[in-house]
Amino acid sequence: MSFGSIAEVYNRFTDQEAYDDWLDFTLSCLNQAPEKMLDLACGTGVFARLMAPFAKQVWAVDLDPLMIAQAQKQDNDANLHFAQGNMLTLSSDYKGMDLVTCYADSLCFLPDFEAVQQAFLQVATCLNEEGLFLFDVWSPMGLLAFDDYVYIEEDEEIYLLWRSSVDRQKYEVDHHLTIFSPVSESNDYQKQETHLVESTYGLTQYQQALAQAGFNQIQICADFGSQVLDEQSAESVKRWFFICQKG
Repeated sequence: MSFGSIAEVYNRFTDQEAYDDWLDFTLSCLNQAPEKMLDLACGTGVFARLMAPFAKQVWAVDLDPLMIAQAQKQDNDANLHFAQGNMLTLSSDYKGMDLVTCYADSLCFLPDFEAVQQAFLQVATCLNEEGLFLFDVWSPMGLLAFDDYVYIEEDEEIYLLWRSSVDRQKYEVDHHLTIFSPVSESNDYQKQETHLVESTYGLTQYQQALAQAGFNQIQICADFGSQVLDEQSAESVKRWFFICQKG
């Protein structure tokens, strides 16, 4: 299970406007520009590049080296640093962060809830005492909406077929992505296939794991922060946005 096989075409089929929404959400949560921030599961670096003008130093890590290679190919600001890394075993180089972000439901791609708990602990270790942790995940309602999901998109060169199926008992979705792209200097197309699995959990599980990691202030929102949720209203939205602080 890896995004690496589609790294070269990843940006062509992602919603670029959503990155502007993540940027607005992030900036709305900040009292001041962070000295140091860390973007986890950064992919090809779109969000990290958007944040570069608003932070003195931006570190961005992704588990997949091919995604990092794509990020490093761009014309990046001098204060932006990309590296391959695992959010479950973050380097001590990332200590003292003012802000850690993890968007695009990236935590849902971790293999189990124990891994989610470990990620929370790693983030808490990286953040300073007043640091902020922002992330989003699918709610059970949002994940179940992928049942029998089929999405097709194409541009002048590349064709994408995305099919998903849901295990309702586990709150788990299997994504199967098939991409046909041209082979250079020929009329042939190459087929690339990727299998990805996402899982989500109950709101109380996330809240308890965050508290155990040391986050004492936890706020849950919807629609990129436009609506603050309580436990009852949280059940009716597709994606949860978390604003977490230790202090």
